[in-house]
Parts: sequence; C-alpha cells; structure tokens
Amino acid sequence: MNNNRTERSGRIPNELNPKLGMFLNYWNKKRGDRPMPTREEMDPLEIPDLLSGICILEPQYNGPKIDRVRFRLAGTSLYRMAGIELTGRYVDEVVPSPIYKRIHAQFIEVAEHLKPVFRRFEWPSNPWSGIIYERVLVPLENQDGRPKFLMGMHVIANISSQEEVRGSLEIPVG
Repeated sequence: MNNNRTERSGRIPNELNPKLGMFLNYWNKKRGDRPMPTREEMDPLEIPDLLSGICILEPQYNGPKIDRVRFRLAGTSLYRMAGIELTGRYVDEVVPSPIYKRIHAQFIEVAEHLKPVFRRFEWPSNPWSGIIYERVLVPLENQDGRPKFLMGMHVIANISSQEEVRGSLEIPVG
C-alpha cells in the first residue's frame, strides 16, 4: 500500500461497478465453456454503453512470459484519463515504473491462468483526491494455450457519489 492511494487487485469482488459487471457477463457469455472468446466474437455493437472504457491490449511474448504490452485500441475515457492518445503505445511508456510493475504482474496472471483479474485504486490525496479507478482485465483469442489479446474495461468514478468522472484527469492508466 502506498501513502497517496489505496489499491486492491486480483480476484473479481462480489460487488462490482455495474459497467464492469456488464462487461464481465458479456465476456463470460461469449466464451461459453472455453477459457476465452476470440477477439472477433467481442462485437462492439453489442456493448455500445461500454465502449468508452474498453481497451484491447496486445501482449508481446518472450518465450512463455509476457515481455511488453501494446494498446491496440483505447476508448475515449482512457484518453481523457491519460490526457494522451494511447492506441499504438506500449503500456510501459505511459505508466510510471512502480505502477507498471504491478500492472505487468496482472498481465502475466491473466495469461497464465486465463481468468479475469480486477484492479482498484483510490486516490485520497491531490491531485486526484476522491477518484476511484477500477478495471477488469480478461484474456482473448486462444493462441497455443495463451491469449493473443487482453481486453480491459475501465471505470473512473468519484468516491463520494460513485458517479463516473468524465473530464480530463491525466492520471496513470493501466
């Protein structure tokens, strides 16, 4: 735990932001009894209310482990959150090193276990006091037993109201 934020990650909690729950239910429906759906099965037209918080990530493997991860697609709420266009960039280029190490560990966890993971940050101090960042990350497209893509759904909300934050924040993404 860090002095300027609280963090929780790992298993999916029982109570989840409604948008994250919708995303997870959609992913589960698409995968059926398989470990993961394909990227093509995840149809944006079926989840229009979620698109602004969606990202598709492409892991680059070094042997069996993920080396780097690139944003293939990043929704508009991620753009507003980061203050820059993320599509085409590597995650380690836009996330500070101490945070990236924890995010990278989650990329590896999703790839090894082929199960969704959850991440939550609460910033109790400035410049982002009162902001909650939550994400569910899932694997996509089985390629030799590992995901070819990762897909994330992100929600940024105000702690007191739980309402989604829509302005530009320029906070670390991941």
